[in-house]
Amino acid sequence: MSLSAPFLPIPRSVVAGRAAAIAKAAADASGLGPVGELISRLRVFSTCDVGDALIRLGDKRAGILHGINLRTPAATNGTSPKICGPAVTVRMSNYGGALGRAMKPMVEYNERGKVMVIETPDGKAGKVSACWGALESARAKVLRAEGVIVSGNMRQVSDCHKIGFPVFSRGTAMLGTRQFMRLAKINDRISISGVDIHAGDIVLADEHGAVVVRRKRLQEVIDLCEYGAKHDKMVMEAINKGATMREATQHARMELGPHPLEIVGPHEP
Repeated sequence: MSLSAPFLPIPRSVVAGRAAAIAKAAADASGLGPVGELISRLRVFSTCDVGDALIRLGDKRAGILHGINLRTPAATNGTSPKICGPAVTVRMSNYGGALGRAMKPMVEYNERGKVMVIETPDGKAGKVSACWGALESARAKVLRAEGVIVSGNMRQVSDCHKIGFPVFSRGTAMLGTRQFMRLAKINDRISISGVDIHAGDIVLADEHGAVVVRRKRLQEVIDLCEYGAKHDKMVMEAINKGATMREATQHARMELGPHPLEIVGPHEP
């Protein structure tokens, strides 16, 4: 008599239930509530995947923050840091001498699981100074923020590497904000690389750059990314079996069919 139990396939409903439970657990851990489940699903994709999905949905800018790149920390074991979460938007303005209404230090507006996105002014102030450095990274890490994206510069790169908090920026500078910039607005609409960003928009950034997704389009983007992942997997399998690129893509397209959300021709988001 065999003591081994027969193999019984796990019902799809059970698998789906387990996946949902895992996503919910991740969402609860993030402290972001229901949107945390969608963010957990989006996080597995790269900015390449998300940018492609937004193009297919008709966003001709693809939500890409051109020129923004990872500065710290460095990749470990070939894996670069990735950040994904709702945006806390910050607008910096030229110093101008007047402090304006009293506000907390910028870094104190960071929130657990969220990405601070900072628009710095054009012109000299934004070019020669940096609004983010080691002290800001240390404090944001304590606040359990997801990461920061700066349209201008960051500084104290070596110290920020040691701290390990993810910083994305356009460049680096030596000088701080004193006499150059001041905090102007929190959670107001900002614009970087021609892309408008609102508080609560979902931001994804990795070794390729940074991309912004409107919360109302999040589910659509995830659906298209998941479709794209299946498509690319089928294409890769066909290529490894000797198919040409055209043969492989045609095969995947025939098997999967066009995604119902995909449209032809770009339009404004």
